[in-house]
Amino acid sequence: MMTLPACELASNPSTPPAQLQELANSPDATVRRQLAANPNTPVTVLWKLGVEFPQEVAQNPILPLCFLENPEFVMQMPMETLCSFSYLEAVPEFLQASLKQVNFGFKRIVAKQENLPPNLLAWLAEETDADLRFLVGKHANTSVQVLAKLAQDSDPLVRYIVGQNPVTPASILRQLAADEDGFVRWAIACNLNTPAATLAQLRDDADDYVREAIAKHPSLD
Repeated sequence: MMTLPACELASNPSTPPAQLQELANSPDATVRRQLAANPNTPVTVLWKLGVEFPQEVAQNPILPLCFLENPEFVMQMPMETLCSFSYLEAVPEFLQASLKQVNFGFKRIVAKQENLPPNLLAWLAEETDADLRFLVGKHANTSVQVLAKLAQDSDPLVRYIVGQNPVTPASILRQLAADEDGFVRWAIACNLNTPAATLAQLRDDADDYVREAIAKHPSLD
């Protein structure tokens, strides 16, 4: 009996899932890539392959069906795979839809991951949950555009954390130095990256804590 080459087995949607799972350990990247595109490959295997081949897995026709069956299926996805998908130029609509369906608790777990791509953080910044926007405003990978938007957030705690973020640019720090909330201005007074000119504007702030922070700021020694 003739044995089909591994590449043919990996690309054939009629290959049994158990056999496809065995092929996932192949040292041949071509075999693994074809597995990533095969709709008969077990979903658990696809999640692992998604780190290496996010484009192929994202275009696998089985994933939209997974979303229809379970709108929150993204919660079963390893964080590393989710991040790999987020780096794609065109993130699948079903994945974006699934992210919108999951609960805020899961989204907060996502937002706390260190290696999140900026576009995933941008999605999370659109959420109605202020705690989630707070985590985005705190993240080191949040883009300048998103930080600028969060600097105008209705929640002062979100504006505060943007003011504390060491990656927040000077232009946004200057803007927040004029914030109506003293807690936000205190964050600017404590930020080591706040320009000296902005710090000087806060010397005579009405808030005692802001003035105290300014007096201790190393840039004004």
